[in-house]
Amino acid sequence: MHPEISLHGKAEDLVTTVQTKNPALWKRAQNQNRDVHDAWDARTRMQADEHPEAMQAEMDSLSARYEILDTTSLLSRYAFIPGTSDGLEFTSPRIFCMEDGYI
Repeated sequence: MHPEISLHGKAEDLVTTVQTKNPALWKRAQNQNRDVHDAWDARTRMQADEHPEAMQAEMDSLSARYEILDTTSLLSRYAFIPGTSDGLEFTSPRIFCMEDGYI
């Protein structure tokens, strides 16, 4: 990421999460000598040094798109995150009746 670019909102949270949970991936992404991934990657690398204001506009656009995608994703709208991790809330009472011959 270019040092003059600022992040806000959910995009900043995403970048912070990648930095902390996967530092090897972040280090590889920061390497300017890595292979070019696609045309967008090549274009942004060429613009980064010549036009930093265009890079900020691109980051703002990507952040806005990410916010929209995040708020409309299935996981954001319908995912269930249990308060406990033992899994008992997902089991049916019928499983416990197998000893009695019920199924």
